[in-house]
Amino acid sequence: MAFALRGRGQGAWLAERVGGVLRDLPLDGLEPLLAAPDRRTRREAYRAATTGGLLSVSRLITAAMKDDDLPIRAQCARGAVQAATGPAQLRGLLVSRTALVRAEALPAVTAVGDLGVAEAALPDRHLRARARLEAVRALVASA
Repeated sequence: MAFALRGRGQGAWLAERVGGVLRDLPLDGLEPLLAAPDRRTRREAYRAATTGGLLSVSRLITAAMKDDDLPIRAQCARGAVQAATGPAQLRGLLVSRTALVRAEALPAVTAVGDLGVAEAALPDRHLRARARLEAVRALVASA
């Protein structure tokens, strides 16, 4: 309920307070919230878990690929990119149906010079993914 009231005139303080409590919870305390049916609750739980580094790369990738909430997908894709120890872990994100997820993964995977990945992404029609690809191509060309 706290997150539903955030947009109200006096509701922000409660959402901030609950968000602070969530950031202090261990993963087992966040688990039920990560599966909550309310998307706002799940968003805050994922925000707390990714900020705290509590989720594995594979768990972040799974959420980025399968959660039904776009902000959660994008947040988990960013978290996976930050937590990954190598680009091979992120290749699965490149086939996501969500352009924001592909756009997050593309620079991390192509940064090691894997031009095959960049070439495979060329037909991507989504503006954000194309913009990321163009930025990667400019970096490769200037190197």
